[in-house]
Amino acid sequence: MKINIFGSTGNIGTKTLLIIKNNFPFIKINLLLANKNYKKLLIQIKLFKPKYVCLNDNTKLSLLKKKLLNYKTKIISSCEINDYLYKSKTELTILAISGYNSLNYLEAIFFNTNNLGIVSKECIVSAGQFLKKLAKKNNTKIFPLDSEHYSLNYLFSNKNFQYNNIYLTASGGPFLNYNLKSLKKVTFNQSIQHPKWKMGYKNSVDSATLANKCLELIEAHYLFGIPYDKLKIIIHPEAVVHSIVDCKNLTSIMNYFYTDMFIPIYNFFNSIF
Repeated sequence: MKINIFGSTGNIGTKTLLIIKNNFPFIKINLLLANKNYKKLLIQIKLFKPKYVCLNDNTKLSLLKKKLLNYKTKIISSCEINDYLYKSKTELTILAISGYNSLNYLEAIFFNTNNLGIVSKECIVSAGQFLKKLAKKNNTKIFPLDSEHYSLNYLFSNKNFQYNNIYLTASGGPFLNYNLKSLKKVTFNQSIQHPKWKMGYKNSVDSATLANKCLELIEAHYLFGIPYDKLKIIIHPEAVVHSIVDCKNLTSIMNYFYTDMFIPIYNFFNSIF
């Protein structure tokens, strides 16, 4: 069984590779795509021996090629990657590219893969309706891996219930309980110190401003067809409950797990096997 990982040098991509190494050694690393961190990509090539790699930053491509002279790994240029995807098939794909760059590969990825684990907020927010159509057209199963949407996916796939509201939880970020005067003095280094999650700069800052939670609300709307007026946000600093379903039978269902992306990624693979 083969896997393509888009965003292999980021936090999610790195954790995914370690999970495969330690728990699913029969999964073969087919393609690793990174943005510009060729040094980390090179380390991954040496450790995991992918069949193909792609580096978006063409200015670093020559440096990568020199280092790969004695390796069997083939380099696909960023302008060729979609052609490759349309001509091949893989059972598994992780899409963990931060920002809107993931849209460049979206249609080709759906054509290429059977099972897509997705951690790209901007991709879902900006192309939600298109994404669902692509999944249906190509018979691709979508597995949301953000903790809130992973928990909702788990609840909805195991229960048939009617609900009043869906609550997404938010830790409140590093500036919870700050007053307006204090907020005017915060620094970038403070904003990336998330109290519960280890994330990249962009997601950390978005979490500090709570913009991240707004994106997640839109994601939930597109992924599960939940009307916006049924989606609520609740502050939960402990960050162990990730979503709450307020059912019409006057009970509530919630998903509780610790703040480690190992859990949704591991269970993505586990659900397939």
